[in-house]
Amino acid sequence: MLEAMLEQGSVPIVLGGDHAATIPVVRAYAGYGPVGVVHLGANLDWQDEVSGVQDGAPSAMRRVAALPGVTAMMQVGLRGSGSARPRDVDDARAFGSVLVRAEELHEAGVAAILRRLPPAARYYVSLDATALDPAIAPGVETPAFGGLTYFEVTNLLKGIAARAPVAGLDVVGISPANDLHDMTSLLGARLVLNLVGALAHAGRIGMVDEATAPRRGASAGTALASARGLSPIGQRR
Repeated sequence: MLEAMLEQGSVPIVLGGDHAATIPVVRAYAGYGPVGVVHLGANLDWQDEVSGVQDGAPSAMRRVAALPGVTAMMQVGLRGSGSARPRDVDDARAFGSVLVRAEELHEAGVAAILRRLPPAARYYVSLDATALDPAIAPGVETPAFGGLTYFEVTNLLKGIAARAPVAGLDVVGISPANDLHDMTSLLGARLVLNLVGALAHAGRIGMVDEATAPRRGASAGTALASARGLSPIGQRR
C-alpha cells in the first residue's frame, strides 16, 4: 500500500503501533530516493536485539539506519533511563546520528537544535509519543519526565518542513489504555495537522520534487494510513 502511495508522489502519514512500525514503513522508501530520518522520542532504540528479537521497538532506529536510501539521522528528546547501553550510543554516533537530549533542547531552544539538523534532500519524521512530557502525553508505555512541550514539537516540525520536503510521517507509541481523557491521542492528531499545515505553508502540498519523485508528472497529495496489522499499542490484531 505504501509503495502505491509513493508511486503517486503522496506523503504517507502512518499511525502505529509501537516504534517497530517505523521499520517496514521506511523500508518502503527504498528505490524512491534518499531520505534523512528525524526521530523524536525519549528512547534511543538502537539495541541490536532484546530476548532474541531484532526488529522490535528497542531496535527500531538501528534497523532503520541499515535500510537502503537512509542517508542521515537525527534523534531528539532523548532521556529514557536504561533505554541504551554505551555501545548502542557509540553505534548510533558511528552511523552519524545526531543525538539531542531533551535537556539540551530545553536549554538551547528549538532554533539552535534545528541548526544541527543534518542536510538531506528530504526528511522522514518518526514521532514517538514518548518525546512529549507525560504531563501532556500520559498515554504511553514508558513515560519519562522532562519531555518536550507541545510548542517545542510543533516548532521542530515547522522547522523541518521549512528546511526540505517531508517525505512522510509516523506517529507511534500511543497507548490508549494508559491515556487520560484521550489527551495523548488528541495531541497526536493535532501534531499531524500541524505538520500538514507547515507543509502547506511551505508550499509543499500538491507538489512533487522532480529530483526525488518516482515518476515525472505524478500528482502529489497527503494520504493517511494505519500501520498494517498493528493495534494502537503495537500488538497484532
